[in-house]
Amino acid sequence: QIVKRADYKSAADTFMEKDMTAPDREQLTALVQSAYDSATAAMAVARKMPKQTIVDTLNASPQFSDDAKKKGLVDTLGYDDDAGSAALARAGKDAKFTQLLNYLRAKERTARPASGPRIVLIEAAGEIVDGKSHGPGIFGGDNVIASDDLSEAVRAAVRDPDVKAIVLRVDSPGGSVSASDQILESLRRAQARGKPVVVSMAGLAASGGYYISCKADRIVAEPGTITGSIGVLTGKVAIGKTLGLAGVSVGEVAQGDNALFDSSMQPFTQKQLDNLNAQVDATYNDFMRKVSVGRKMPFEKVQEIAKGRVWSGADAKDRGLVDELGGLWQATDDAKALAHLPKDQQVVFRRFPGRKGIFETMNEMFGSSAVGFKAMEGLIEIANLPPIRAVVTAMQTAPQGSVELRAPNLPQE
Repeated sequence: QIVKRADYKSAADTFMEKDMTAPDREQLTALVQSAYDSATAAMAVARKMPKQTIVDTLNASPQFSDDAKKKGLVDTLGYDDDAGSAALARAGKDAKFTQLLNYLRAKERTARPASGPRIVLIEAAGEIVDGKSHGPGIFGGDNVIASDDLSEAVRAAVRDPDVKAIVLRVDSPGGSVSASDQILESLRRAQARGKPVVVSMAGLAASGGYYISCKADRIVAEPGTITGSIGVLTGKVAIGKTLGLAGVSVGEVAQGDNALFDSSMQPFTQKQLDNLNAQVDATYNDFMRKVSVGRKMPFEKVQEIAKGRVWSGADAKDRGLVDELGGLWQATDDAKALAHLPKDQQVVFRRFPGRKGIFETMNEMFGSSAVGFKAMEGLIEIANLPPIRAVVTAMQTAPQGSVELRAPNLPQE
């Protein structure tokens, strides 16, 4: 039993529908078309070719590399050694190869200490959850935005007198309503204290990811950013009858009409569904009102472009959901402008919240005793075994969640 607002909020359709719904097909078709148009337009500029020529060439693919060369998609055919030689030739007489990490270390050793006003970069990547993050496991991979942690990062930026602006880098499919609201309020208070907030959207800033962005002084998205999804999704899957088919019986004892509201053993009663629908309507309307205020957009217009629909960054800009297209550096330029800093002003980036590496995490786990250090050594050795690394990498790169703003455990008042 899933309640959604509105038709385009399709994250739970896999539980509710037998086929792709017409609204979902419509939004995904528009999303793919927008991404394709942006990509082919960029290719046309980069290759100095008409866009239609690019499209016709891609439509003839897959094709052999020599055909792609004849049509202007590539310049030269060769192998990796040939590419290396071409790079050295382009770089100049005294150029040589080095590992990127070694190059960065050398640059860091010779660089002068950074000076200038600070811009705080706050990363909001992953699912939005209430409370504090318990931190990544010993192998990293903490893919959540914990509302207490992120709000404290914003407050820390406000307390620092050298911080002139905040850039919030959002890459999130959404999550908890209350957590999203807590984060949005912390950003609003930062603005009230004179710290401009610029949102830089990465690949995904949907539902709760858009919720926390909507009141920023400036929103910058990539052309292909998936954003919007202004809507709400909640409900539950009850498996009591399914267990009964296997001969399993579950008894529950509770006091109060709605004590078993979230029970996974029994479905909602009609009265409970009415209750849930009323609260989802209130949450949806509140979301749209916040967007209306943040984007300085009439509420009726927000209603038209909300409905849980996702947009590409390019289409979102046309509809007023974002201000401009670009990446992190464009957002940084906007932050400098809002902070009344010259465009060529050197700034110092400060990153909140700080990330813990494997050694800091292990030190917290084992302490600094000889026994603890020995255990840490052994665990690091195990962690570096190829099979373990392969599993960890697979876990860290697996898709995390779907595009939704969930409202779990709504108060029953």
